[in-house]
Amino acid sequence: MSQVETVLNMLKPIVPSMSAAEKSQLLEELKKLLEDSSSSSDNAGQNQSNTVSGVSFDGGGNNAMNFSPVQNSGGNVDVSPNFQQTTSSGETQELVQALQQLKRNINETPDLNPLLKDAAQQQAEKLEQEVQKSQPDTSLIEKTVKTLQEGLQGVQTLAKPTQEVAKLVGSLCGIAL
Repeated sequence: MSQVETVLNMLKPIVPSMSAAEKSQLLEELKKLLEDSSSSSDNAGQNQSNTVSGVSFDGGGNNAMNFSPVQNSGGNVDVSPNFQQTTSSGETQELVQALQQLKRNINETPDLNPLLKDAAQQQAEKLEQEVQKSQPDTSLIEKTVKTLQEGLQGVQTLAKPTQEVAKLVGSLCGIAL
C-alpha cells in the first residue's frame, strides 16, 4: 500500500465529521502535499511539513509521516503529538549487510543439508527483522544467533560469516556470544 493510500484510509473516518470549508482546505493541502512529495521524493534528507486542518504532516525523503488519528466515541479525533522516528545506526546497517551475506552464503553452499539450509535461512531472516525493530528483543536475538552458530557449526564455508554476525550482534546488543 502506498503512502497516499495509507493517508487516505486514515482520513476516511475523519472526513464525515468535517465542515465543507475544512474539506475544501483538506483537499487543497493534500494536493500540495502530493505535488511536493512527487517533485522531491528523490531528494534524500529533504524534509517537508504540511498542515491540514490543524494536523501537521512531517516527512519527505526517507522520513516517515506522522499521521495516526484515533476517533473516540464523541466523534473527536485525537492525534498524538509524540512521534519518534528511529533510524538505523551504522552498526545496525552493517549487521543487516552481514546477515544478507550470510543468507547468500547459506543459499550457495551445495554440501549443506537442505533441511538445515531452510532452517538457517529462516533463522537469519528472523534475526534480520528483529535487529531492525525500534525495540528489538535481545533475548530472542541471542537465542537465534546461538541456534545459527550451533546449526552451522562444522560448515567451513559458513564459519566466518556466522562469526561476523555473532560479533556484530554482540557489539550492537551487548550480548556475550
